[in-house]
Amino acid sequence: MALQRDLFRGTAEFYQRFRPQYPPEVFEWIIEHYRLDGAGRLLDGGCGTGQVCLPLSQWFSEAYAVDIDPDMIALAKAAAAESRITNVLFEVAPVEVALLRRRPLRLATFGASFHWMDRVALGNEIYESLEPGGGLVLIAPSSIWRGDELWKKVVLDVIRRWLGEDRRAGSGSFTPGPTHQECLAETPFQEVETVDYYTAHNWSKDTILGYLYSTSFASQAVLGDKRALFEDDLAKSLAEVSSDDRYPDEIETTIISAQKPWTAT
Repeated sequence: MALQRDLFRGTAEFYQRFRPQYPPEVFEWIIEHYRLDGAGRLLDGGCGTGQVCLPLSQWFSEAYAVDIDPDMIALAKAAAAESRITNVLFEVAPVEVALLRRRPLRLATFGASFHWMDRVALGNEIYESLEPGGGLVLIAPSSIWRGDELWKKVVLDVIRRWLGEDRRAGSGSFTPGPTHQECLAETPFQEVETVDYYTAHNWSKDTILGYLYSTSFASQAVLGDKRALFEDDLAKSLAEVSSDDRYPDEIETTIISAQKPWTAT
């Protein structure tokens, strides 16, 4: 799937404020598994506002973070400057373009973005770009579309009332495809490992709304002139589920790691 340039139009500030951070255990696993030691080059594709590249940057000599949304890149740059991180170069560019200029890589990472891309073709390109022992790491958090919590079902009912049964994706719609593992099976990667972490999280009405505005399926741009009515419906519907504005969740964060062999096979 090619990444539409309007998928996340107007979402960057909401993305930065309301997307739950990845748990520290995710980064600890990556650091240990790939024996990161401050050397080599990182490429973070679809970097958003820097949720992956900034925590990992200290473990590389240089890092490149790319996204096709200039607003995301602007906020990622500002976050890096605030944290005095100086070894990350940010670019508004497709991952495929950056790959041609940034070889070899020790690691390529994608946080909640790989599913928007031509995964088989990109996986092949990344494999060729990696140094021996390097890897492709996908970080995939669970979304509101999965889970049995009553409040999630209520939120999805509100979304469908105002946006229809099909899951939106910017100006188009989202159709689930094969799993990441199935796509990677069509690439030269042979060592693919999956690790799950679970984090307790409490949402409120406002943080749920902020999260929805950070998505491709219920952003302010997607809602358009329905936004005020949507907000009112969401607030009333959630109030029927919780009297204290607390909506508990268990966020599953999945690491999918595909490592290139240290020696040719």
